[in-house]
Amino acid sequence: MKYRLICLLSTLLLLSNSVPVFAKAEDAYFFGGNDPNEEINTRVELENTSAWLKEYGFNVPGLFLNPTIEEYSDANLNSGFLYIAGHGMYDGISTGHGCGITTQTNKPSHKNISNTNFSNSQCVILSACSTGALVGNQYVGLGTTFIDNGANFVLGWCKDIDSGTVGLFSDEFAKNLCVNKKTYMNAYISTKNYMLNEYSQITSNNNIWKTYMLGDINDTLQKPSNIKSSNLKKQSDNITVDDFLLDSLEQHIITEHIEYQQGRYDELESYIKKFIDSKFNLDDYVVRENHMTNTVDLVEFKYVFNNLETNYGFTVIYIDGLATIITFTKDHDKVDLDKLVLSSYTLNISDDDFYKKAIAEDNVENAIVKEQQLETRFDASSCKVFHIVNTVYEDSEGYRFATSHIY
Repeated sequence: MKYRLICLLSTLLLLSNSVPVFAKAEDAYFFGGNDPNEEINTRVELENTSAWLKEYGFNVPGLFLNPTIEEYSDANLNSGFLYIAGHGMYDGISTGHGCGITTQTNKPSHKNISNTNFSNSQCVILSACSTGALVGNQYVGLGTTFIDNGANFVLGWCKDIDSGTVGLFSDEFAKNLCVNKKTYMNAYISTKNYMLNEYSQITSNNNIWKTYMLGDINDTLQKPSNIKSSNLKKQSDNITVDDFLLDSLEQHIITEHIEYQQGRYDELESYIKKFIDSKFNLDDYVVRENHMTNTVDLVEFKYVFNNLETNYGFTVIYIDGLATIITFTKDHDKVDLDKLVLSSYTLNISDDDFYKKAIAEDNVENAIVKEQQLETRFDASSCKVFHIVNTVYEDSEGYRFATSHIY
């Protein structure tokens, strides 16, 4: 029996025909909550992400944790790079202590950004739950306000995301922008390819991939020195295998002509048997297909053992319909599939027990549980079963946030 799941990611690509001019190139502003009583703790997320911007040459005037409405000034918000992290909803983000940003007119404690100028903003990241939604073939929500008011590129989420996972995402995404100098879209694809193979708890089904990207996705984040000298150049739209090479994970560049056919991987299976693993059997893998752009597809393969999905496998990136590169999961070469044994499986714990355990550990007050999800997987390195509990909460104002626990 073949285990196949198809996950097609719809991403809105709003391309700009001209390169905007940014006046405040040197500034990168970071806003976030840091109050355990309100279940907001974005300090580490902001520290890690801002470090890449500093290294890239941006001026980061500190981290605005639990910011006041005065700190959400038009001058601060209209910066070259803007990052806001907190609890989210369709038209706002709460960053603690009753403050945040919004497009509503009935929240005097929040900064109303409906008329704020963002023409200096190269990149805006809205690290919060459910700040946008796909209606028809267009995204609507908080992110569109930034684009409408002049921002060049906006990244946000359509679903509920836990702060730990989004912190991992933002750290790698910023690295790809600042160190690897990738376009926004290529940085996103590279981040996804890396995280699917580096972290055992993350698959293509994770809400971290339910994003919206608005604006010029084929642009790069310009260094302040380049912008000051009016040296802005449009990034080439050409994509090659070099755009997706990773230093920290084992990869294999495909040397034969293998076309992408949705749901059919016979040629790929033959290639892997010939060059990589003679015992490879596609029937033993869950397959998830991710349509990234008009020219790039990313396919995830995860090994199934004893009816449990494992953290062992690989991804394949197709460019212009051809397989180009295989990326293997972390410690791939240390796993012997013939020696896997089921050494620990907590069958005596019910789903409800896991849900209660996660809620007790969260110890959330002044918010209700909206939904919970349990995933059970097998760690091929330790031969142990692990369980992931995701919980979504909503506070009294309608802002949503999520937690994730691994047991």
